[in-house]
Amino acid sequence: MFIKFKFSFLLLLLFPIGCGGGGETTYDPSGNQRIAQEAGKFLYGCPNFFLPPGDIPGPGVMGSDPYQQNLTSAVAWCPTILVGNPLGPPTKNGYIGSLNLAAINNQTSWYDYQEINGNPPSGYPGFLWGGVYCPSQIYQNGFVCYALVYRAILDAGFNPFITIPGACNTLTNWLIGPNVGEPQLGDIVAYDFDLDGVYEHLGIIVDMTAQSENDWQVVSSSWYYRNLWVRCQKEKARCFWHN
Repeated sequence: MFIKFKFSFLLLLLFPIGCGGGGETTYDPSGNQRIAQEAGKFLYGCPNFFLPPGDIPGPGVMGSDPYQQNLTSAVAWCPTILVGNPLGPPTKNGYIGSLNLAAINNQTSWYDYQEINGNPPSGYPGFLWGGVYCPSQIYQNGFVCYALVYRAILDAGFNPFITIPGACNTLTNWLIGPNVGEPQLGDIVAYDFDLDGVYEHLGIIVDMTAQSENDWQVVSSSWYYRNLWVRCQKEKARCFWHN
């Protein structure tokens, strides 16, 4: 079953999830639907981008080819919520503008991206390895998973945040509960893959039309550039909801 927590107010990539049942609970359908709609916007309208290199041991890019482009028109992942100059959470339009600045004519690989300092600076998807950002943080561009959730909630017209979240658990700690209930469109899904009580990944349910709960669609961003479809055991996922 999903344990659902209540907001005090309340890549990009599609992930099927496994969801369990539960009792009924009240919620704000229009609020949830707005969050789902805003999350869905991260799936389209963005420039193609070259993948960060995957031949460096352990950066989390999962074997991607820097001469290969992501052609989905979705946003890219990056390892931090604080990007640009001054450092701050990304927006979709800001992401598109910075990526266009970084691109060059007849580009053939990730290594061709250019770094132009300014306000905004250029930016492109990268990684964090050994505590070092590559590229440096002001030239990072994209959405770490909790940055995408954070931005979708803000774009839907809600602002429950005390400050900018720095991790998945930081964002979910601003929820109160628990309330047990059925998952709903626009719910925020938090994954605890190793069941250690710390959430490693966040996403937003945007489509529940499939008959099987395992085929519901979740918008998220991930460093798994090739293994785009992730299945999560029911006991490893939790749902958070807006009221």
